[in-house]
Amino acid sequence: DLLWDGPNDVSAPGKSAHWNKIVSLHRWLPHYDWVLWVDADALFLNQSITVEDIIAMTKRRPGAREDDLGFIIAAEGNMYNTGVLLVRGGESAAAKRSLEFLRAVYHYPNASREPHSIFNWNDQGAFNFVLYGFPATEFWRKNKSGWFGEAPGEVFNAKPYSAYAVSLVPPRPDKTLVVHFATFAQSRHALKRFFGPMAFTRMADRAALHFPDEASAAVQPCCVFQPTLRVAPPELLARARAAMPAPPPPLPSDRLQTLLREARPPWNDAAEPYRWGIAKNLDHFRHAPAFMGPRQQRRDRLPP
Repeated sequence: DLLWDGPNDVSAPGKSAHWNKIVSLHRWLPHYDWVLWVDADALFLNQSITVEDIIAMTKRRPGAREDDLGFIIAAEGNMYNTGVLLVRGGESAAAKRSLEFLRAVYHYPNASREPHSIFNWNDQGAFNFVLYGFPATEFWRKNKSGWFGEAPGEVFNAKPYSAYAVSLVPPRPDKTLVVHFATFAQSRHALKRFFGPMAFTRMADRAALHFPDEASAAVQPCCVFQPTLRVAPPELLARARAAMPAPPPPLPSDRLQTLLREARPPWNDAAEPYRWGIAKNLDHFRHAPAFMGPRQQRRDRLPP
């Protein structure tokens, strides 16, 4: 199903529009086994790649069961980019863990306030801090639960340019499901040819050329897709959108709220705008006492 959530459908009060994705995912996950989130500055390329293909090629902990997998994201240099996400829904234990993860990210202390928000790429700061163990929870990417999975960037979140200080994976129409034009709206004039509107249009034309002869490609503002892809059933849309706009996720558990309050993430700031993400991976800070809360310093073993 093809789902669209605009500013009138979801709302993250007091936060920038970047946080709407969490509200949208929290709304739709109970209705689907998996939900693929794609930012509006992304394009679908090879649509023969299925969700099952992504799951099969996802890197996860040795011995982890497929039923435990609940969250898939692609690495981008020294961080995870949240422009493309695959999240498990439904009623499974992994799906319930995914909902709790979204609540933890949405309510991450100070993440949506200035100056933290702008220097830590809005919602991406909270996503990365939780995944890298600030604080130590079951959502840490190295936790043994098997909930977290990392997909190849070439397939899941390729970038159409080499204009950043970190290594980015370029798209290949035969292997790439989603190509992401990150910073599309903020691109400086000199770099617009790499990821501005005209570059986006050129990639859309390329994507359309790679559809089989018997299939036609429809070009929309956010993507190129097969017209046969159905829009979500009206009765499901009506149920999900009974409250307009969708309310933000509720608070996570009391235990998780306590851990979040004790977290000491290495925020980027005006003095060090690229402390993490470009200059260093967040793993660099995990064992630095200055960035660890009292409980975190006592936790060498994370919850199962």
